[in-house]
Amino acid sequence: MIRQALAELRRMAAGQLRPNAPEPSSAGADVGDDEARLAAVGATAVTVALCRAAEDERDQPWFHDPLAVYVANTAEPSRATIPRPGLVFWVAVRTRFLDELALDATRAGIRQVVFLGAGLDARAIRLDLPHDVTCYEVDRSSVHELKKRLLLQAKLTASCERRVVVADLTSSDWLDALRAQGWMSDSPTCWIAEGLLIYLKPEPRDALLRQLASVSPRGSRLGITATSSARAAQAGIWESGVDGDPAKWLESLGWSAEVSTLQQAAAAFGRPVTVETERARSAILIDARPTVPQAALPNMPPNARPIQRTTERAAE
Repeated sequence: MIRQALAELRRMAAGQLRPNAPEPSSAGADVGDDEARLAAVGATAVTVALCRAAEDERDQPWFHDPLAVYVANTAEPSRATIPRPGLVFWVAVRTRFLDELALDATRAGIRQVVFLGAGLDARAIRLDLPHDVTCYEVDRSSVHELKKRLLLQAKLTASCERRVVVADLTSSDWLDALRAQGWMSDSPTCWIAEGLLIYLKPEPRDALLRQLASVSPRGSRLGITATSSARAAQAGIWESGVDGDPAKWLESLGWSAEVSTLQQAAAAFGRPVTVETERARSAILIDARPTVPQAALPNMPPNARPIQRTTERAAE
């Protein structure tokens, strides 16, 4: 069943793969079809896992991802779905960047970490997070079901509390699903959105970031990846990029951001970019904190209200 599910995701990922397209899309998808596009985001989970498994094979890897290694060993990647070196490098840099952000946030006292469009993210398993941290993984049911089977088959367990949230981030009630699993909007949160925002059109993307700010008290953190609008247009299947100064863009949405390019982050990590590419120039890594009091943010979603913790959880 797992091999069959991975094969299906690989077929989706290979559907519109082109030499210059670093992220896959769904097979035969109409670019205006939201369902197909969201399914394509799930398909990228396998490709990203293969990239992380490649990092694991280095002599001095930045991280170890046992789930990614298991996926690489279980899947049978075709020539069309083997990640290109540039994508492998980008995934390695952004993974380390967001790893360090999540670890720093929990060392500072944050006790709830939310992974938006979690895919096969294994940070709840592979990072040395405090036992009293709760990780919430938000994604569609098909991705969660595959991940559940993979974790059971690989005999992998989380180092902290891990809760599954079945939700569509483009829906109006996804925060309610998050609350139902125990997340509290009156406690600081570390939000991680890796490889997600490019699949949202500018209006819903900005609405999501504004919504996150509206439910993020002082001390919260936001880690995201993005790209330039020019790069997004070249990729074809992506819906949005960032024009101008990313820090000013995020400031308008309630966040104070520190922005790093792929080149800057790679150099800081001791593995500088050796060949300048469009991705190297356009890929963006962002570490942000909320700047505006909740009541001051415009268009605060009606469901963005503090609640008491509940005990209901998704079955794992």
